[in-house]
Amino acid sequence: AGYAEQAPGSFRLLNDPISEERWGVGLKEGEIASCQAVDRVIAQMWRDGTAARLLRKWFGRTGLELPTSQPPSMHCY
Repeated sequence: AGYAEQAPGSFRLLNDPISEERWGVGLKEGEIASCQAVDRVIAQMWRDGTAARLLRKWFGRTGLELPTSQPPSMHCY
């Protein structure tokens, strides 16, 4: 999507996912409280519209189908 944004007409996005890609935040193993705090902040960003706004800002002109709700959170272990 980033390449398509930088070079319009050079790339074509299919909106046909090949696989499910999970994203994460790297924390030291065992940092449960930090993990839970990050989860809360990300959830708040979805609730207040920040996540959707940032997705539109960075990927809105690419034609990608952007998520409209928070993806399921992985558990903090």
